[in-house]
Amino acid sequence: MLAQTQLLKTYKSNYLKPVTLDNNPDIVVSKFLSPALVQFSPGVTYKHNAHLTFQYSPVAVRWIYVADDSLAFLDIHGNDVTRDANGVITSYKNYFLGLGSELVGRYENKYFKDRFAVKSALRLFSNYLEGPQNVDVLFTNNFNIQLFKGLSLDLLGELFYDHDVKMNLDTNDNGIYGDTGDRQAPAAQLTGAFMLKYSVIF
Repeated sequence: MLAQTQLLKTYKSNYLKPVTLDNNPDIVVSKFLSPALVQFSPGVTYKHNAHLTFQYSPVAVRWIYVADDSLAFLDIHGNDVTRDANGVITSYKNYFLGLGSELVGRYENKYFKDRFAVKSALRLFSNYLEGPQNVDVLFTNNFNIQLFKGLSLDLLGELFYDHDVKMNLDTNDNGIYGDTGDRQAPAAQLTGAFMLKYSVIF
């Protein structure tokens, strides 16, 4: 079972706040539940050893939902959109339902007397119903470093690619996404974060 969405708004410019794009106002391209992804993947699991496992699901159901109509109309989140011969959107749906297969590999281990921990997961999904040759990728990594007793640092990294999800590409290399000359196309998304955690037992 996999479920994903976001809490904060994302703007076309890729800034935290809206900016002016060639005298045009910036627009919101995603927000909470726009989009949301839910996937159910029953299957079999192979445990190679205590650290490495593989799971294969021959019948995985993927559901993408875009709650906001204006964001569903943008045709960038993978929901079903119909265009005419000129490429103009004539109708759209707020959802996408896919049926395919998924392969998941997971790796977990600890090193240096359990002071450094690694958790990685690679998910590969192919949709039987449309473009099965276009494999969706979700690669997540979590590196945990125990600094002192109770204090740890987590480094998080994620790579995501979905052929049906379009990204704003900075074609003119001016650092602003969605500016004149930029385009939208499928592309890999890279995100990263770090967390400083302190835990104590009462």
